[in-house]
Amino acid sequence: RNFLAFLLPVSGTAWRMPQRLPVGMHPSIHMSAVDVEPSRWAVFRDAEGVPQLRASSSAYSESLEMVTIERTPERPGLGIALVEYGVVEDKNFGSAALVLISELAPNSNAALASSAPLLPGDALVYVGAPGAAAKGEALRVEGKTYDDTVAAIGSLPAGPVELYVKRLRVRAKATVNLQFPQGEGRKDESLVLYAGANLRRSILSHGIVLNDPLARRFDAGIGTGDCGGEGCCCTCAVDISSGMEALTAPKTQEKQMLSRFPRWRLACRARVVDIQEDVVINIKIQPRGFDGFYSDAECDVDGQPLKRNKP
Repeated sequence: RNFLAFLLPVSGTAWRMPQRLPVGMHPSIHMSAVDVEPSRWAVFRDAEGVPQLRASSSAYSESLEMVTIERTPERPGLGIALVEYGVVEDKNFGSAALVLISELAPNSNAALASSAPLLPGDALVYVGAPGAAAKGEALRVEGKTYDDTVAAIGSLPAGPVELYVKRLRVRAKATVNLQFPQGEGRKDESLVLYAGANLRRSILSHGIVLNDPLARRFDAGIGTGDCGGEGCCCTCAVDISSGMEALTAPKTQEKQMLSRFPRWRLACRARVVDIQEDVVINIKIQPRGFDGFYSDAECDVDGQPLKRNKP
């Protein structure tokens, strides 16, 4: 019943590789393959050095779950298997670790818990008697080592146990397909964004030129130029071909600026909303540059044709 721990990238100073760790807390546990992905977690320390467990990627979010496990004198165990996936040592704050639930013993108290199920990959946060957390009396085990976690559980009085765990959930994603003006001869690109992502910053961070050199500044009336994402120059306007409902609604000023183009949005003002399922957003970058937008006769203030010439 031993399991060789794996290292997980964790912020801190020096790593030590744990020895083979006993993971069974119940004599009948049989190790089997489980869906536990330690790389989805990362361990941080707050300003006071207290370890915190968070998702290592924006593809996941954390939720806090509470589970009550009944125990009796005849069945005093929990039946939870834990695995420590690495320890980081800090000379000032001590050890921090990632300890996850790997499985539940069949027909154990934990497996039969009626309040909510524990799942492989859950991380223990608090342990205590029922109601202890509400009173501030629960023992905090988030980021604790395997030994410290087991010691905290072992110190609990007989009877029911209340566990708080952090659980990672896969976040719904927005696949953003970017189309470029025909004259650029550039292939379409795709980005994956999550709730809260700002369209302009996300596009620029991928090295994509967003601001349209043909756009006239809305705030100045003439000329071009980038306002730096303040929502007043109109040079980052994009055409949302589909998926508009996955973006935050435009405010009054943006509506006035783009009143002639109902499908357009200022990329600096648009964010992905809290989507509940995967969506697709199709966007035309620099929409003024697409064939047919300007006629041959349209010119800028210097008399130069606004219609783009193909290379």
